[in-house]
Amino acid sequence: MDFAILALATWRITSLLYTEDGPYMMLARLRAKLGVYYDDHSQRQGRNEIAKAFICPACLSVWVGGAVALSCVVLPAWVYLPLALSAVTTIVEGVMPNGKS
Repeated sequence: MDFAILALATWRITSLLYTEDGPYMMLARLRAKLGVYYDDHSQRQGRNEIAKAFICPACLSVWVGGAVALSCVVLPAWVYLPLALSAVTTIVEGVMPNGKS
């Protein structure tokens, strides 16, 4: 059960950092400060190695997963339960038609 919680939380954190702007554009501003920008063709680019990790969800998830795994040394897995539940909601919302029966 802990593995499922941590895996879903890792996916959710990665998704937040990679795609979402966040409240008050906080996550978009974070990406910009780290060096992520958009070229003339609206493609994400990275100005440095950290920014390059933020333009690749597969790369970013490795770092997020590592941080989550390391944090389990001091935090119990249930701390990540809200993120795991948010991940499930996000996945279901993407799979289900928009409230149409």
